[in-house]
Formats: sequence, structure tokens, C-alpha cells
Amino acid sequence: MKELILDEIRPATSEEWDRLWANCDYGTYFHSREWAEIWSEYTKGYNKPFPHIALFSDSTSALFPFTVQIRKKAIKNFFLTAEGQFGNWISETELTKDHVNHLLKYLMDEFGNLVWRWNPYDPSSAFIDFKCFSDFDCIYEIEEDETYAVNLDCGFDGVIDRCYHGHQCSFRKAQKEGLSITIAETEKDWKEYYDVYLDSLRRWGESALSKIEWDFFQLLFSFSSPNIRLWLVRDGSVVIAGGLCFYAKKHLVCWHAANLEAYFSKRPMNFLFMEIMRDACANGYKWFDFNTSAHLEGVKTFKKRFGASELKCNVLYKKIKPIQGYISLKSFYKKILH
Repeated sequence: MKELILDEIRPATSEEWDRLWANCDYGTYFHSREWAEIWSEYTKGYNKPFPHIALFSDSTSALFPFTVQIRKKAIKNFFLTAEGQFGNWISETELTKDHVNHLLKYLMDEFGNLVWRWNPYDPSSAFIDFKCFSDFDCIYEIEEDETYAVNLDCGFDGVIDRCYHGHQCSFRKAQKEGLSITIAETEKDWKEYYDVYLDSLRRWGESALSKIEWDFFQLLFSFSSPNIRLWLVRDGSVVIAGGLCFYAKKHLVCWHAANLEAYFSKRPMNFLFMEIMRDACANGYKWFDFNTSAHLEGVKTFKKRFGASELKCNVLYKKIKPIQGYISLKSFYKKILH
């Protein structure tokens, strides 16, 4: 068999990025150029898209959707996708273990400060061995994490059947309460959701990981993208819950969700997720992803009761050489992320 050679790695064009993302079965919204550009605009250029494409001797290509941060004009921090979401690479064709070994060596050799969250939907992730990192001249930490996702291949009736009985009852209760669901169309709709989010922040208190400012939601609205949908649950005319979803070829993720405490008894979140999955099934999506759970056991249990499977998406925090006063790579990068 002819030896596989990595011929070239160079900056990718916008056209290459868009093409590979559109044709990659395991790509998520977080691998898109749009996601990187949203964060670049929101951070006023502090996070910059830095896509690179790898070209192999067998005509295979793979793209790294990097985002780069520049700190103090000297330290460059690289993220395999903006804001540390699902990473790896994207490709139009199936990658072999040889392809992955070349890509892995490039990542380990060329990038000093790197945050890389595994993409659980990428079949080539099976070729990545945690033990191999010890072969490279770097220090690293791996944080265990997982997302929960529902496989929609069974159709919506199958989704309901796999749900925990209590979730089924809550869904029917919400329907009887007369709740309705729509997609936000105006900035006023988005602002109503943001007010619901502020109510949730008050409730969460110190357990909230961070606060997302209204400017970010305004920016998402301004993109008018078919890949971004804000679902709203109403009781009459009042927005009582919502979920911000990002769509890719076969995958959608509910990246952000909130509801009003005063309406808990109407079960708006059960209604929200079930109706989003109903729509996803009708439109041929394979995965509904609840996103990660900040290691909160109650949140994990709630998601699993929708029939969601646990999918590992561990995070690699990597630096080339130890730094004086080094405490924790994970802590170092979390300061950057927030």
C-alpha cells in the first residue's frame, strides 16, 4: 500500500471552509465559519478565525476550524473551535487512522497553547488515543466531560416511546395547559427571551457559570441565519421559556435555554424540547444535542430521561513547556474562556 503523505497545511479560504462544513456529516454548527465570525465580532476581534486546511497525497483534505486569541502581544492561545466547543476537524471524506495520526502530530507539534474539545460525532475520534500525548514534548491535562443527545432516527413517535414516563406526562400536561411554541422573528421576541434568561440567572445565583450579555443575543439576531433558531414557549402572549438552537447538516444543539420560575408547574421545558425534536424529526436531523451540563447531576438526569445517550466530549488543555508558577492548565484556560 502506498504511504500516505501530508503534502501541505495552509490557511483555508472561506469557500473551502464553507464547502467542507456543508458536506461533513459529523460537523456541528460549532465547526462553521459563521460561529467563528460571530465570536470574532462579539469580542471585537479578540477571537480571530484562523482556519487551516490539510492536504494529503490521496486527495483527501481536512480542515481545522481554529480560533486564535492574542494575549499581551506575546502569547497565542488556539481553540479548535470558537469558545471551546466541539473540535477535531471536518472533512468531506472518511478519514483513516493514518490521516488522524498526521493531523494529531501537527496539532501537538505546531501549537503551544491549545484547547481542544473532542467531537463525539466524529467517527475518526476512535483513532485518538489519550496515551499518545505523552509521546510529544508538551504538558497537558484532560478534563472529563460529556454531552447528552437523542438519536432521532426512530422518528418522533419513537422519541416519545423512549422518554421516561414522567417526561411523557409532563409533555401532555403542557399541551393541555394550552402552551404554544414559535420561532423568534423580531428583536422584541429575542428581548423577551433575554428577560426570561435574567429571571433564570437570579434563580441560579452563584451556580451560574457566567452571564451572557444582551449584546450577544442582539448579534445573533442580526445575522438572520437559517442555522440559528430561537424557540419560544408562550402561555397566551407571555414568553415563559425558550431555547436557542444551532443547526448543521445532521445535528442540532440547544446551546442555551431558560424558563420563568412562576410557570414551572406548566412544564414548559418538557414541552420545548419535545416540540423542537418533533420539528427536527420532520426535517431529517439525526441528533438533538442537549449540550454539556456543567457537571450538574440533576441536569444530567433531566436530559437522560428524554432517552438521551451520554457522549464523551473530553477537553484537552495543552502547552508546549511548563511555566514557572504553573498551577493548573485547566484553570489557566478557563480564565481565557470567560
